[in-house]
Amino acid sequence: MQTRERLLAFLEENKGRYLSGEQIAQALSVSRAAVWKAVQGLRSAGYEIDAVPHKGYSLSLQSDRLSPQGIGKYLEPACGGLAIDVLPEVDSTNTVVRARAAAGAAEGCTVLAVRQTQGRGRRGRSFFSPADTGVYLSILLRPGQAQAGRLTTMAAAAACDRVGRRRRLPLGRALRGRHGWAAVGRGDHDAAGRGRGCTGMTRDRIRRMVLCAMFAALIAAGAFLRIPTPFVPITLQYLFTMLAGLLLGGKDGAAAVCLYVVLGLLGLPVFTAGGGPSYVFHPTFGYLIGFALGTFVTGTLAHRPGGLHTGRLIAASLAGLAIVYLCGTVYYALIMGLYLGTPMGLWQLFFYCVAMTAPGDILLSVLGAILCRRLIPILQRERT
Repeated sequence: MQTRERLLAFLEENKGRYLSGEQIAQALSVSRAAVWKAVQGLRSAGYEIDAVPHKGYSLSLQSDRLSPQGIGKYLEPACGGLAIDVLPEVDSTNTVVRARAAAGAAEGCTVLAVRQTQGRGRRGRSFFSPADTGVYLSILLRPGQAQAGRLTTMAAAAACDRVGRRRRLPLGRALRGRHGWAAVGRGDHDAAGRGRGCTGMTRDRIRRMVLCAMFAALIAAGAFLRIPTPFVPITLQYLFTMLAGLLLGGKDGAAAVCLYVVLGLLGLPVFTAGGGPSYVFHPTFGYLIGFALGTFVTGTLAHRPGGLHTGRLIAASLAGLAIVYLCGTVYYALIMGLYLGTPMGLWQLFFYCVAMTAPGDILLSVLGAILCRRLIPILQRERT
């Protein structure tokens, strides 16, 4: 082991504590000049080492750079056989460990990477592995045939147990979380069951974010896309909010609508009459609230267990449409009566808020549901 590696191990054991050059030299049985040279080498490698006259050197408590020495001090005695290697960048830690295993590496060979360029998940999926956003590692094990089938479950349980201890959660709660099992096996990279992964951002999460942003843009554009009719033009905004719920599900669809509303309230001219915080006093703002609630209900009803069929999608769309009109009509009445001082009767409200535009939106609901009946299976196949 070189002086620099021995110095790093010594500083890790005393992290946050100042040690004089003389103390370090005696502990490592090297000269003070060798200590100074090793400190400069560690600094050039990115380690935050503070130096104060008459106090000495100290590895900063803010330093979170991965190193075998920094990891080793947390390992229990039973893990003493691990041969840890930390690399700044690899194509895949699995590939590196596999090559070392073929070359005769012993059990316990462990490779960690700050970044992976070709991270791999299950079933040929790619795994997004940018720097400083996750812990990417592979461990070489040589189990007997009877033990091999249990490794993924055992690794997942051990990871959740450790996370639970760090967050002071019981093992069962750490395993189940709020949305099902939350463990991740190394060869799997995807959340087990329906939980969330413990490593970096998965490709599926990025895909969901992109789709939410795309539908927010479509909803904004839909406010200005009109189909002329003999009575009132039909805008396509409701169609895009309904499609967001049917295709993305209740939560992601509502998130897309909320993103659109927030952008408008921040001042972007994405609403039909402009934008800005004062838009909450516009009589039609209630429809935007209804879009968010209706999209959530539409997506939730459409994706309930029990099979996918056109009748369910149409019913879900109409249920969401009813919520849109309920919120819009009530909000319109409140603003007109309480804020603008021009109360309206029930028949007036029904005519202006429902009767003039509802037939067109009902037609869009039916057509959109028929379209989604073909699109949803395609999206589900892409996810798997």
